[in-house]
Amino acid sequence: IVNVDLRSIPVLHSLAQGEVNEATQIIVDEGIVRLHTKKVIKKIYQLWRYRPCLASRLPILKQVIEAHLRGEYALTTPVLLAQLEGLIVENTGHCGRVTGKKYKELLNRSLPSYDVFNIDDAVYDLITEKVFSQFEHGKKPSFDLSRHAILHGADLDYANKITSLKAILLFDFVS
Repeated sequence: IVNVDLRSIPVLHSLAQGEVNEATQIIVDEGIVRLHTKKVIKKIYQLWRYRPCLASRLPILKQVIEAHLRGEYALTTPVLLAQLEGLIVENTGHCGRVTGKKYKELLNRSLPSYDVFNIDDAVYDLITEKVFSQFEHGKKPSFDLSRHAILHGADLDYANKITSLKAILLFDFVS
């Protein structure tokens, strides 16, 4: 069972593709935040506790959720981006170096399949084209959940509720 509101994934994908203007994005982001109350966030963590693939990550994930609920968003997003990458590699049983090409292959193998909605395709595109896209220091990242820009210290604007929530929902979907 996927805990993410399935309607959120295509919206996030549309936002990532730049198909929504800034004013609409703000409205959508506010709606996503409104749907994912503290109670819902706590429920996401409770469900994570029953996923065998997350057992070794639960102490980290617990701290992420607690930090999110306290509003410490600078702590949540970088950790979830790193855990997302590790989870994808671990769940495929891969050992050794992971290049960008190899990562895309592993991601494709690890995503759940929801053929009716093609959600897995949207998430694959979101992760490969936006979350793991390249960036240039000194320029605004093209997406607010840009792994490279955040983890390499180029994006200092990521520490907010919606970006943290997007990271939680993306991690939840992939797990």
